[in-house]
Amino acid sequence: MKYRPGRDGATRQKIVELYKKHGRLTIREIAGELGLTGMAVRRHVHQLQADGYLEIACKRGHAHRPAMVYQLTSKASNLFPEQYGNLAVELLESLQELGGEDAIRLVFLRLKEKLNEELLLLMSSEDLEERLYTLASYQDKRGYMTSLYRSDDAMWILEEANCPILQVAASFRHACQCEMALFAEVLGAKVQRLECMAEGRRTCKYRIME
Repeated sequence: MKYRPGRDGATRQKIVELYKKHGRLTIREIAGELGLTGMAVRRHVHQLQADGYLEIACKRGHAHRPAMVYQLTSKASNLFPEQYGNLAVELLESLQELGGEDAIRLVFLRLKEKLNEELLLLMSSEDLEERLYTLASYQDKRGYMTSLYRSDDAMWILEEANCPILQVAASFRHACQCEMALFAEVLGAKVQRLECMAEGRRTCKYRIME
């Protein structure tokens, strides 16, 4: 996060993280999540809005006293972890010019193999649920803001609310393909992509099938 230190900065960091994970929220919902008063949260939300990080998405509730529902703006992506996206894209574009599509494919394949090796060292169980939690923890530590839960049909859902390499993934879809292949390999399960931030969705979401 790029908020300056201090109590206000820490609170606003928590607020933007909640919006990143949940999408659209009212001030009351944020207050409930953080255990703060509506007045306190309103002050932070209005400042985030003034700074250009939040915008009103819609109104909810009674016509006479609607609740404002807020969401993050595109500017807010600068507040979350990234890995020098512009430089990485430029380097990959240069590599593509020199070595063609095969060179790009080999770069992402090697990266997948490296991550696979790291993850397999962490996997101490054959149980799918334990392997999923290990994978989710690994991705979360790498800045992907990962959630793991069961869907209504009892399938496992792995969801990433942040993509540290979004600029790369938007330009080179090999990154997304390799991520899904990596998940399938380390989990020993079928993986289906439901949403992708590189395609303009709010999260990257995967369904895991045994």
